[in-house]
Amino acid sequence: MTNSKNKNLTTTLLLIFAFTLLTPISYAFSIVETTGTMGAMETLQGGSQDSQRRSRREPRSRSRDQGAATNTTANKSISTEFESSLKKILTLVNENRKPDAQTLAAANNAIQANKKDIKTFDDRSQCKYLMLSAWSYHFAGDVGKAFLAASKAYKSDPENSDAHISQVALAILADRRPITIKPKTKTTRSRSRQRRSRESDYDMEPMETETVADSPTRKKSNGILQLDIAAIKTNLINPRMKRLELNCVNSTKFSFAPGDSNLCMLFWQLDPKKTTGPVDTIAPSALDNDPFARQPAEPNGFGSSRRRTRTRNYDSYEDDTSQPIDPDEYEKFAFTILFAKSIFAKSPANSSTKFVGVNTDSLENKQKVIDVLINNPTSWAQVIAADPASNASQFANLNIKTPVMAIVTKNGTVKYTGPAAGFLAPMVLESISSVSATAKIRNPQPAEPQVPSPVNRQTSPTSAKAAPPSQNSEDFTQIGQDYQAQKDLSYAQQYIKMGKYTTYKKGIDMCRSILQKYPDTEYAEKARNILRQVPERYQQRYKITNEEMGS
Repeated sequence: MTNSKNKNLTTTLLLIFAFTLLTPISYAFSIVETTGTMGAMETLQGGSQDSQRRSRREPRSRSRDQGAATNTTANKSISTEFESSLKKILTLVNENRKPDAQTLAAANNAIQANKKDIKTFDDRSQCKYLMLSAWSYHFAGDVGKAFLAASKAYKSDPENSDAHISQVALAILADRRPITIKPKTKTTRSRSRQRRSRESDYDMEPMETETVADSPTRKKSNGILQLDIAAIKTNLINPRMKRLELNCVNSTKFSFAPGDSNLCMLFWQLDPKKTTGPVDTIAPSALDNDPFARQPAEPNGFGSSRRRTRTRNYDSYEDDTSQPIDPDEYEKFAFTILFAKSIFAKSPANSSTKFVGVNTDSLENKQKVIDVLINNPTSWAQVIAADPASNASQFANLNIKTPVMAIVTKNGTVKYTGPAAGFLAPMVLESISSVSATAKIRNPQPAEPQVPSPVNRQTSPTSAKAAPPSQNSEDFTQIGQDYQAQKDLSYAQQYIKMGKYTTYKKGIDMCRSILQKYPDTEYAEKARNILRQVPERYQQRYKITNEEMGS
């Protein structure tokens, strides 16, 4: 009995001992299990909260994306009225005409009406807005703001040809160098190519030694402004012109000295030169009369450096494919001649601007050039550069495809060197001359197509007396309708004279247009006289009536 009690007691004690030992272990396991369960629950809850936070953020991000898309699509285009105003201004600029007060007021109103929306415009519309602003500043007389606005317009849309031309023109008028924007090159894995690409990325700067012609060709939109900016020698802007002492074909002397007057030099050529052999170099003795000083170094241009070579080649306009100038080129060039001649005719003998024509034909063409000059007299001085007696041998190697004009300010700084055709040369002439485009001028005679600027054998350009007017010249008239009629007559005369080489149609159409626009006027009568010059067989072909010819 006692033994059984002892066994029961022992068993009870063992159970108690075992329970005591096992309880912490089970408790630990329960804690671990509970912790794992809670961790899992927290993970699930955390994931749920993250998804909830993401779901709350997603509508915001989606709304931002939608807003950005809305802003992108909300970029406005320029209004039709603005486009019309810009087109009218550019057309007037291209035609060498100043807008009237009403047109300028309409342009300013269009600018102000769109000013608040400029930040919402796309690049092309911003370009147009800035372009109209630039020309408005120009006609208001603020050349600095005009240049800045034109530069911003060009940077906004480099493919816009009107913006590019505006920027070049207004830069020259503001005595600044035009800029050119080169396209970025594609990067490659090659370090050298990457380096070149990085350099090209920042290649947008004022042009110091390259010309506009050096800038890469790009497809541009067909614009309103017509100007051969590739032929403008921007690297020749701002060099200094030395004193000139030239001997003219009429045995008179032409002189220019910085400080005395402005200078307009017109380089022209009848026949293209053969360029099979090397270009002749200038004799060392001619360097003493070199008209340019401190030019940027350029191997084949006005700016060749004397330090680098003792022979200068003035062949910047060398063109192996030179051809005789066609009527279209004369059409562009005629207005410049009319404008320059009007300034010359208006100015007294001590004119603020001196004019000289420099013929660059080969020496064997000398007699032909003289014959043309005799048949087309004018008061301009004329020099044949190839003639050893001209003292202009530094220009003898030029091979001119189209007439080139160099305009020098009174202090001897070259302001413009480029094509005489287009609106820019007359605009630069006006900017340095005391004669405004709206001032009264003498009615000039139409330019002959065979020669850009001939000379009068009996008139010295430096004579103390003013050049007498031609017998056919008329009283002073306003530039406007009369001047436009004169220009149209000049074009018509050129086309008719060149008709035997090309076609008479353009000249006949121009005369008919004059008869319609200016009926019962002296211009209509002159147009009839031009129509009578058309050979009879072509009169029949183009059905020119007796009424049109006034016979």
